[in-house]
Amino acid sequence: MRDTDQNNTLKDLKAFKLFFETNYQLASLIAYRYTKDISSAEDITQDVFASIWKRRKEIALKSSLKSYLLAAVKKAAAKYIERKKENVISIEDKNMKDALEITEEENYSNEALAVAISNAIEKLPPQRRRVFKLAYYEQFSYKEIANELEVSVNTVKTHIVQSYKSLKVELSKKILNLIYFFKRKRRKII
Repeated sequence: MRDTDQNNTLKDLKAFKLFFETNYQLASLIAYRYTKDISSAEDITQDVFASIWKRRKEIALKSSLKSYLLAAVKKAAAKYIERKKENVISIEDKNMKDALEITEEENYSNEALAVAISNAIEKLPPQRRRVFKLAYYEQFSYKEIANELEVSVNTVKTHIVQSYKSLKVELSKKILNLIYFFKRKRRKII
């Protein structure tokens, strides 16, 4: 798109609508990559388009309008994530008092479940365990794991699926034992 075409896009409502229709889906996908929430991604994208239209007279493009749009969507999505993290922290602060009042039985069941999960993960074959830990403890993407371990992305996906299956089988036994234990314990108390 030439500079004059870009300037016309920012001046002409029909041209801007066409720009919107052409780039909305891509911009939403980029926002979704950050937010992992379709509704939020769409809201962010619409807000960015609205902001571009409102500020169209002030915008000085250094590259294409599309590049400007995508950079603005990334920035808005990153701000959304930061605000969301701040809200989670404030909610956690409010609930801190409640969290400290966990009963001994609840504390034991949480610890027992955490130990069961940790033990189940450690029982995974070595390569599968590494893939699983990178994905869920380190928050690596499948592509990052594939690069780190020098395997294909499909191999990573297979390891994750197999890990889930193994953990489901292993943990279902542990959870049933915990439920049985606490049912017996409650009967004795009552």
